[in-house]
Order: sequence, then C-alpha cells, then structure tokens
Amino acid sequence: GVGGGRRGAVGGGGGGGGGDRDARDGPVAPAPHWGKSKYLNLSYQDLGTPYQRPEITRTLREAGRTLVTLRVAANALEAFPDVGWGGLPNLLTLDVSMNRLRSAGSLPRAPRLASLNLARNEIPAAWAAVRGLSWYPRLRSLFLADNPISDGDGQLYLDMVAWSCPAVASLDGQAFSNPLRGEGAPGGLRGWALRTIPPTMLPFFITHPSAQESARQRRQGGVWGW
Repeated sequence: GVGGGRRGAVGGGGGGGGGDRDARDGPVAPAPHWGKSKYLNLSYQDLGTPYQRPEITRTLREAGRTLVTLRVAANALEAFPDVGWGGLPNLLTLDVSMNRLRSAGSLPRAPRLASLNLARNEIPAAWAAVRGLSWYPRLRSLFLADNPISDGDGQLYLDMVAWSCPAVASLDGQAFSNPLRGEGAPGGLRGWALRTIPPTMLPFFITHPSAQESARQRRQGGVWGW
C-alpha cells in the first residue's frame, strides 16, 4: 500500500493542526517521493474526488518513468489522471478495475503494457470506447468483464477485442485465439482488407475514419510494432 488512511494517503499529508503537534512531539516527517517507485498500489483511495485528483496526478507524473506495476482499482475514476505526453514508458501491469471509465481513451501511453484490468467499469460496445487499446502493441492479458461491452452481444465483444488488441492471448482470464492473427504478414497479422473484417465490425469501420486509418497503417507495416 501507499500511505495510510483514505484522506491524504497519496500525498502523505495530514489534517489541520498537525503542524503544532509535530513541532512539539518531533520533526515533521518528509513528504514521500515517488520518483524511483516501481510498484504503486493506490486502490481504494477516493482518487476520483476533486480533493485527491491533483495529488494522484502529481504522484504519477513523479513516478512515471520508473513504474512497472500500478493499481488504482475502486477509486470512482471517470477518467485516468493526465500523466503527460511521456506517459508511463516502463509500465507492464495496470489495474483500473471497479471505476467509472467509459472509454479507454484516457489511459496513459504505455508501450510496454502487457496486462490491463478494466473489469467493472462502464465501457460500452462502441469503437470510440475501445480504440485506445490499439496503442498497446504488447498487451497480452485483458480483463473487460462486467462492462456493457462484455454484457451484450458476445460475438461483437470478441470481434471488437480482436480488432483493437491483436496481441491479446488472454481475455477475462480465458485463453483467447484472435482470428485476425495469421502468418505471412508484418508482425504476424493477415492483411487488413475488407474481407478480413468481421461482419459485426463493418458498421464501426465504415462510420469511423479512425478505424479506416488504423487499418491503413497496419497494412503499411504495423506502426505499433506488430
């Protein structure tokens, strides 16, 4: 865990009047510094409140380059904190379960991310809500259970995951075989011609230019390292 208590847990601060008590009883404890942290568990800390948002943003920006594992479950987050353009370059595991996210679009840049838990959020079955997952070329394990996207049309759910996360091998704790993965194409993907697009994905592909651009980029060599 990081710090104690629900209020001030991230920033390491105390309540009012603490200064006088510290002055009498001993030296003031230094504020925590997260610049070299590799593992942070900030779950159940009310980070979605206006009081805590600036603190979690500061903490993640300070620890951004060294973080390997980050857990921010059950914080009523409606969007992931803005950690800046540099993102979390060494992050491998991210747990954002049990929040109120409606899109993966606010998640940080994390090119090495291998495991992502988005279970029990509010992500719908919409291309705009999942296309942010395409920025994780090394993502192997994904949890999306107990979201609107996973509670509706099962085939649409599988197709959207296959389209957005071609490297994923485990979905909601079960082995996942991506039908779009094949041999003989850059990065192990088949050509992204219209004939390879699942029928359930055609409405998203036709009505969302970003989906068409993603397909074009993938055909031209896999700009995300696939």
